[in-house]
Amino acid sequence: MKKIFLLIIGLVMGTTVAFAHDHPIKVNQLPEVAQKFLTTYWNDVKVTRAKMDKDVLEVTYDVHLDNMTKIEFDKKGEWKEIESPNVEIPKGIILQSIVDYVADNYDGSRIVKIKREHHHFEVELDNDVELKFDKKGNFKRIDD
Repeated sequence: MKKIFLLIIGLVMGTTVAFAHDHPIKVNQLPEVAQKFLTTYWNDVKVTRAKMDKDVLEVTYDVHLDNMTKIEFDKKGEWKEIESPNVEIPKGIILQSIVDYVADNYDGSRIVKIKREHHHFEVELDNDVELKFDKKGNFKRIDD
């Protein structure tokens, strides 16, 4: 029984690995929405690496900029996650209510990471505080 279970686990993992792969791409191979996003907010910053990640369930694109910013896009080219430890994430990307909440409650702190989930936003500040907002940008809680 144990051997059959291990065999099934091995087959599932092998199938997942066989279908999952990522490969480097050029910026002009990103979805048009992602290309426009990059030229709007980081036009003067060089893309150091771009890749397409394909797995069984989804396609995503990862872009690394020379200022250490990392951006993940979904298959349509909409941003999913932005991490920028060295420079401020442009405020035009972030809902104004989130920007205002951080300014009002964490004076002097900056957002270094933002992740857009289906029903909420997760925000990390440069002081390691993690905040959660609903999809409209209303503060929900401090995340542990």
